[in-house]
Amino acid sequence: MDHNNSSKIEVKADLTKTLEKAYDDALKQPLKSSGNVLSTVFDFFHNTVLYPMQKYNLYAENKLNNYACELQERAQSIPEENLISPRVNILGPTVEGLKYNLDEDYIKEMFTNILISDMDSRTQSKVLPAYVEIVKQLSKDDAEMLKFFKEKKIENNPILKLKYNLVTGGFIYVSNNIGLIYNNEDIVLNAIILDNLVRLKLIELNFNEYRNNISIYEKAFERIKQRDEFKNVGPYVKDLGFSKGLLKLTDFGQNFIDICL
Repeated sequence: MDHNNSSKIEVKADLTKTLEKAYDDALKQPLKSSGNVLSTVFDFFHNTVLYPMQKYNLYAENKLNNYACELQERAQSIPEENLISPRVNILGPTVEGLKYNLDEDYIKEMFTNILISDMDSRTQSKVLPAYVEIVKQLSKDDAEMLKFFKEKKIENNPILKLKYNLVTGGFIYVSNNIGLIYNNEDIVLNAIILDNLVRLKLIELNFNEYRNNISIYEKAFERIKQRDEFKNVGPYVKDLGFSKGLLKLTDFGQNFIDICL
């Protein structure tokens, strides 16, 4: 029996190499250009766009076959009485998203968790089709920040933005980055990542609300302003100030994290 299984595995591996060689032979030869603009554009599309995509599709097909085995192992954690079939409107888009993120571990893990949650009768009602589309719009850095929020239990934390108070009146923000105050630490959060998470309704940044304990912000500000980059602020700046606020996970965002992470 073991011998037969080994043979099947070897045949599958050989077949994969044969298929890949067939793709290479069919696609790697550049098209001959006739010298006109149309031919040049078509050559570019064939060699720069079509060929890499065809090759990746073959790679993804093999990876998805391996992934199916991983998913089956993960599904064993679901009690038999709670194991159900995933819904097509979750399964289809999730597999399509996985196809292009098989080498992005954080994103792959989020898609996997969506599928596992949708195969469990205890959690299926919390899995929204929108979650699949959100994961497709996350970068690796976005996913890492959400994981950080989960690990540190960031749900409603004080934040601040540094600003230059001008001699002529008014102020300008030092940067768009946000300072998150966590256990007496000042963690700088990238504004682009935060903007994307706000756009997706996973978090809120509110500078109209803040903690009653103002000393939390003041102590963080005193620590931050000692940094070298803020010691020489220029002749047009009166002093350094800050705006205080809160970073909140939305209910939608909390459920997303619970399901996907």
